[in-house]
Amino acid sequence: MPISPDVVNVLVALTDHTNPSAHHNALQALNSSLNSTNESFSFFITNFAQCMSSTDNTVPNHLRQIAGYLLKNNINSPPYLVSNPLKRCSLTTSTTQEVQNCLLTSLQDPDNEIRKTASTVISSAISNSIITLESWPNLLNFISSSLTGVNNNSFPFHGALLTILKISQDSPNKLDTDTLNRPLNQLVPILLNLFTHNIPAVRKRAIQTIQSYVEIFPHALAVNIEHVISNLGKLASDQSSGVRQEVATTIVHLLDLRAEYITKHLSPICEFMLVSLSDADEGVGLAATEFFFSLFSSTMVNEQRRKLVTSSFNLLQRLVPTLLAHTVYSAGDVADLLVENSNEEDKARNFALNPVAHQGDNVNVAPVHHKNNNTKGNNEDSDDDDDDDDDEDNGEFEDESSNSWTLRKCSAATIDKIASSAPPQIFLPIILPALEAGLGSANDWTREAAILTLGAIATDNCGQKIEDSLPQLYPFLISQLSSALPQLRSITAWTLSRFVGWVVYQFESKRDLSLLPTLVESILRIALDAVHSKVQVAALSAFIAIVEQSSHLIEHFLETIYQNLSNALLTMRNRSLHLLYEVFSTLADCFGEAIAANKGMFMPTLMGKFKICNELMLPLLRSGGAISGGGVRECLPLMECIALNASTLGMDYQAWALETLDLALELIEAGLLHCSLASSGSEEEYEFLICALDVVDGLVEGVGANFQVLFASASRKDGFLNLLHGSIKFFSPGVRMSALALLGDLAKYAPSTIAAGFGELVTVAIACATDFKNPMACNNALWSIGEMCKKCQGSEGGRSTVEPYAERLVGVLKAFILGGTNTNGLVFPNGILENASVTLGRLAAVDPRYLSNVVEKEGFVGLWSVGLLKNIGDVWEKADGYNGLLACLGGGRLGAVLNGDNCGPSNVSGLLIAISGWHVCPNYEEGGEGDEGGGLSECTIAVLHSVNYMFREFPVSIGGGGEVPVLVELRGNLRSLVLEVMKLCGEVEWAKLKNRLPKNVLRLLEEQYPVI
Repeated sequence: MPISPDVVNVLVALTDHTNPSAHHNALQALNSSLNSTNESFSFFITNFAQCMSSTDNTVPNHLRQIAGYLLKNNINSPPYLVSNPLKRCSLTTSTTQEVQNCLLTSLQDPDNEIRKTASTVISSAISNSIITLESWPNLLNFISSSLTGVNNNSFPFHGALLTILKISQDSPNKLDTDTLNRPLNQLVPILLNLFTHNIPAVRKRAIQTIQSYVEIFPHALAVNIEHVISNLGKLASDQSSGVRQEVATTIVHLLDLRAEYITKHLSPICEFMLVSLSDADEGVGLAATEFFFSLFSSTMVNEQRRKLVTSSFNLLQRLVPTLLAHTVYSAGDVADLLVENSNEEDKARNFALNPVAHQGDNVNVAPVHHKNNNTKGNNEDSDDDDDDDDDEDNGEFEDESSNSWTLRKCSAATIDKIASSAPPQIFLPIILPALEAGLGSANDWTREAAILTLGAIATDNCGQKIEDSLPQLYPFLISQLSSALPQLRSITAWTLSRFVGWVVYQFESKRDLSLLPTLVESILRIALDAVHSKVQVAALSAFIAIVEQSSHLIEHFLETIYQNLSNALLTMRNRSLHLLYEVFSTLADCFGEAIAANKGMFMPTLMGKFKICNELMLPLLRSGGAISGGGVRECLPLMECIALNASTLGMDYQAWALETLDLALELIEAGLLHCSLASSGSEEEYEFLICALDVVDGLVEGVGANFQVLFASASRKDGFLNLLHGSIKFFSPGVRMSALALLGDLAKYAPSTIAAGFGELVTVAIACATDFKNPMACNNALWSIGEMCKKCQGSEGGRSTVEPYAERLVGVLKAFILGGTNTNGLVFPNGILENASVTLGRLAAVDPRYLSNVVEKEGFVGLWSVGLLKNIGDVWEKADGYNGLLACLGGGRLGAVLNGDNCGPSNVSGLLIAISGWHVCPNYEEGGEGDEGGGLSECTIAVLHSVNYMFREFPVSIGGGGEVPVLVELRGNLRSLVLEVMKLCGEVEWAKLKNRLPKNVLRLLEEQYPVI
């Protein structure tokens, strides 16, 4: 089929940045055509593949690359069909064959970018099972023949090597299957031969490919592991720093995942790594430092590590000085940081002189990932560097404004690991003299590195020795918060946060009551640094640690804390502002309703910023503009903060509740419309929708039943059900998850808001409950359906509302109860069985006849009982599940359940064991007595069979309050159930049954259910 001129014209328009209108129109036309039907999708995919592989000069190279990118994106993440927003487009059989042929052609293209794009498309398609290796034997034949051919520097050779690398990195298991006759058995020796290739980039890729199999460790690697280690050793002094770095990285992987294979080589490996620590290439030094980080983290090489530390090898004496040297900023780094400091000071002066002119400075910020806790119920590089490394900071060494994982941070983290695992009597005499000299240095940068090291060794292993010196060190650290060097103030704040536990102990033991107030005041003071954002970030991070560890001691400081932080809302920007939002969220989380007295200090400013965010986002959404830029992402932590404060403040939030609701609904409406006109993208592009839904949910949770009154005044109440329905059907799993959480809370607190759309909402929720690829959304769907059913209990109107959907719902829930696995054989994640069991109980409480066809069959009751036995921490949800089960066993059905389908004994034992789930001591520890307060713990196998008896009386009260009628009634009903079971079994069968019960359950029944 010839290339369509229309598709070429679209590619031309997409690359014409001089005509934005044509570019926008082409993009919209393409998006609407791609997801209209599978045939239309296949047509465009075929044309993209043909354009990319075109070699007759009919398609210019830059258009070929664009076609390749479009092919890659749409193969990797096909759009959702317009006719079914929960189903992605798929390729026709003929299209798949044509795409495969075009991709093989592109792998041999002289243009490196085309080869790279083709290899990425292939790997993505295989990883996502859009194309299988079994259905494409020509691919593996091409790879094998190209890598072993005479010309090992040809275009096909490089295309084949890049492809096998990417497949190995993305889906290594796909090359180690019986159906393919385990191609790795041939490929691993081929790759080992390439370790000696004359081109460094080839050697590097070959090492990276082998490296990809360390985790799954197939037989082909196991039988060749000595050859791998030997060949890596030969490359330890390779002229290419990239090769040396991959050698070190592969050894780190082996140490982390397969330590047993390198323990006998540990001494020469350590020699190589000690030399590599000082490699001229910092990447090699970083990889070597990561080796020692892993060495002192691993529990698999304790004995070998002990010998290296205590023997004449003198590992610590040789290692620690180099690590300490790496914690000091280099001269080049110092020069850069001083320039950065000066620029920040100039910027702060300009901002102070004319703040209006700099309002736009807040827009260009680094992305901050929204943290969604709304779970309910239970780029390609050059040929010389092809690996896609997105190293993330481990969160422990926040001493720099950048989040990158650096040699300095890794060195500090390695010192931390050594301090945690090495014998302190050997380690401390080595490091303390250098540390003492550094802390006493007149050089700010040396002192800064020493304070970093002090924080790094603040571990339990070395803690006592350090704490002995803290009475002298602590005033010194507080004094460093006044240093003129911002980097010194920053690292001091971090190190002080490592000693918060010691400060709390001093306060609680009344040894020194001044330390905690001084720490809070000092950290707040530098958090308000109006010049250096890195100081703000470090101080706010430290303050979060203080609040989390000492909230019970600083509640009387809240007014002062809010006064200072509320002022900071007006001046902080970018990452500092994001962290400040997190501080407000942490305060709400830790102090709860106690923050209400201070709401007037911060909520007006937060609301003002929320309105500014809406003013920024709405025009972008309504114009079809990009929604993943910095300005939009800056709004996410703000919305998360507002959602949490709305939930925490409850009725104290009512002054801002209506405005918050209107702003959030306006965002959801504009966002859904925007996304309906655009192709599907990454989850990040829809996080603003998740946040907006969470804001509404926070309001619902906060004001509870009063939300119905609030909702009546909302400007967008008339279209709300359409917005909610559209959000639950949305193609992003994250959006669906938040929308389903909102649906459940509305059913729980404000059912009248969803009553008119019950049928449509429960139907789409049931569809989400079977979306096994997205278990979090599935979980929330089950929970929300349960809440909807609960509101329909106790009335004929409620029963008639549920009845049209009951049969399908029972079928879905039955599959969860009976299966434990989904249709693909994958085990359901935690929480799903529990939620399904509770929802089944809530449905049964509407009308137990809904379950009449399943409750007497297949051992169903026993398996349902197991689901209720699991960790359902919410007392009311657990009670709903059990009450529904009891309802199903009434009306004479118990006898049939106990004798039906040869599953009677399992049903009986399951029921009796399930009763024990109400008696587990909460917060118990193995061997302990447990806590007799409110709450429930999971009845595990250990509890049932432990030598320690961990059961208590049935909890008919919560949190030390009076008796709860619902729980008193349930206790009585369970006792009656036990008596009825015993009568139906008869004396002989009952005696047999008692022998099948765990001893602790039998003791419980004898003590708590006297009918036994």
